[in-house]
Amino acid sequence: MVAGAVLIGSIGFPVLMDLRTLPRRPRRWSLHTKLTLSVTAAILVVSTVVVLSFEWTNPDTIGGLDTRGKVLASAFNSTMRTAGFSSIDFGDTNETTQLATIVSMFIGGGSVSAAGGIKVTTLALLVLAARAEYRGDDDSSAFGRRIPYGAIRQSIAIALTSSITLLGGTMLLLASGPFELTEAAFEATSAVGIVGLSTGITDELNTFGQLVVIGLMVFGRLGPLTVGTALILRERERLYRFPEERPFVG
Repeated sequence: MVAGAVLIGSIGFPVLMDLRTLPRRPRRWSLHTKLTLSVTAAILVVSTVVVLSFEWTNPDTIGGLDTRGKVLASAFNSTMRTAGFSSIDFGDTNETTQLATIVSMFIGGGSVSAAGGIKVTTLALLVLAARAEYRGDDDSSAFGRRIPYGAIRQSIAIALTSSITLLGGTMLLLASGPFELTEAAFEATSAVGIVGLSTGITDELNTFGQLVVIGLMVFGRLGPLTVGTALILRERERLYRFPEERPFVG
């Protein structure tokens, strides 16, 4: 029940509307719904496999459970990447599991949802843009639809802004106390993603560290939404274009 409620709250209201009005007509779902559901499913599967693989024999997490219990615990904790519930202590998990959880928390849930993060559609657009570049295509597309270049630029801006904020927050947490890199990154990402998970260092934060976490949580709740809205409102057409010159890349 808890995992189902978290999943419903994390996919976003536009997706819920499509599922409600067109439950048996997936071909008529919007591109947003198709991207959100497909990427969310992929993240959940990959996260579950990672937890199973690296925590299978860990007696402090899921090592003492039977096979069915291990699969259920792995799936449950993978779903909790957008919420603060957990059935294991992430402070006892393998660092690989912690890193995978950091990535999934940074991605977050669907747009216009209760979840934080850069959103799964942002990740999808970045991947589609990279795929188009690898293939030499002029346009990015998915499910028979071409994606506007403006949406790609907005995704890059949101991901870059969130990445810089997360990097800065992690550095400040490292400076605030004797924490390991993974612990600080996990705490910072959990704050930016409005998740609530921790490796157990929250009660060890000093006043400065607590202020850093507060600032990251405020940004995580308002930052991506504000940046995305601002970029949409600032869309305009210039009456002129500069001469083109291509710099070296890579």
